[in-house]
Amino acid sequence: MLGYERPLREFFLQIISTADNTMPLADPNCEPESLEYYRKVLRDHGITVPDSLFHEIEKESQRFAIDPVVEHFTNGCQRVIVARLPSRDRGK
Repeated sequence: MLGYERPLREFFLQIISTADNTMPLADPNCEPESLEYYRKVLRDHGITVPDSLFHEIEKESQRFAIDPVVEHFTNGCQRVIVARLPSRDRGK
């Protein structure tokens, strides 16, 4: 799961492996303000993610709205799981 945490003003990444039950360890070199950092982490783990995901998350980081949950596919298609809802702080 890759997204933007509005209250912290940081991007986040959570990789869940179904192959084992290990918990992810904190990365002391984490750069939560950089999407490029997470692009590298995904690449280092051999995970291919569509560019549309990074593009949409970058846009979401600049909006005053509750983030939607969207599934991005390697063929460029997207599926909205939870729609975007207006935020109470819109316009502030």
